[in-house]
Amino acid sequence: MSIPKHNFIVWCPDYDDAEAVSRRFAVRDQHFANATPLVKSGVVTLGGALLSPDSFAGGPTKMVGSLMIFKAETIEEVREKVENDVYYTGKVSILVCTYGVSVVIMVYVPALSTPVVVEPNPGLRSSSALVLSQSYRAMSSTKHTFVVWAPDFDDAEGFSRRLAVREEHLAVAAKEIATGSLKIGGVCLTPESITGGDKKMIGSMMLFEAESLEEVRARIESDIYYKKNVWDPKKLAIFPFVAAGPPK
Repeated sequence: MSIPKHNFIVWCPDYDDAEAVSRRFAVRDQHFANATPLVKSGVVTLGGALLSPDSFAGGPTKMVGSLMIFKAETIEEVREKVENDVYYTGKVSILVCTYGVSVVIMVYVPALSTPVVVEPNPGLRSSSALVLSQSYRAMSSTKHTFVVWAPDFDDAEGFSRRLAVREEHLAVAAKEIATGSLKIGGVCLTPESITGGDKKMIGSMMLFEAESLEEVRARIESDIYYKKNVWDPKKLAIFPFVAAGPPK
């Protein structure tokens, strides 16, 4: 009997020293080459770069990390793939913890989704940070993709607060899926949730399409999960996101 496959979200921030971007560009062709068979085989279902918050607001475009969704049997399998990636071995990305605010590998259960239309930006695979920056500014669309990581409060009553308003939260999210502003939305679980332990929700991950980060933040702050202290606002993270695109 085969072991069921699960979704895992991997949130990998880059080092923030002055040479981090140079290290990323030095090995990114190798990173893409290694990622291509994982995408073609369906092991990686979504992958791309996290950008600095001002990247879509007239500031310089700066890559600050990566986000990936893996399909695998265990969290150990995903961790091994991440730790063997040249971004990890080349000290581009930091793998700090199993789940938390920094880097994350979590069980992910998509609750709602629409097809994510990937339109690869020509600068994404360029070897020059300057070309990348210029190519984003040349984009005609005013809509951008933003990833939201919203960890829950970890107090004893947090789960009860989540369940008490869950239906209202899902009703609003369903409308946003219908209009296309919300591309993916789901709950993140502790790793023990698929290994015989208690299933525990620890937060949410969403991909929004919007004109600005401020628009996404306003949407999050209007959510019942935010208002009723399900999500911890001190741990909330919103980043511009650019999907790497399908392999050639």
